[in-house]
Amino acid sequence: NMVFYHTNFCYETTIWFTRRVRPVTGPALVLIGSYFLFKYYFFGKNAALKRRSMTVEEQIKWAEDNKRSFSYDNHYTPTLAISTKKQIRELMGKDWKPAYSWEDYVLMPKPRDVPPLPAEFEELQ
Repeated sequence: NMVFYHTNFCYETTIWFTRRVRPVTGPALVLIGSYFLFKYYFFGKNAALKRRSMTVEEQIKWAEDNKRSFSYDNHYTPTLAISTKKQIRELMGKDWKPAYSWEDYVLMPKPRDVPPLPAEFEELQ
């Protein structure tokens, strides 16, 4: 008789789970998974659209607000006597600068110089 009660319990709990829990958890997991997949696959596109919609002043403000010291040189000062970096810094003195600045990576590139139109095209404008 004990086997009957055990199998009946398993059957009833399985039916309960199938009817009550699965219709809620299934769509919830699908929605959560699709949200993260969308964020993963379209992150670059969304970031580029946001960057394009910003004016130059907004980009400069955004860059200042999000400025971080990611550079290796901000966290490390060479102390070894035969360090090549230390010798370069001592040799160059105040003229030594990092190879890049944050403006090179954050601000939009400047428009390239376009040569002026020839004279015959000026009267068309």
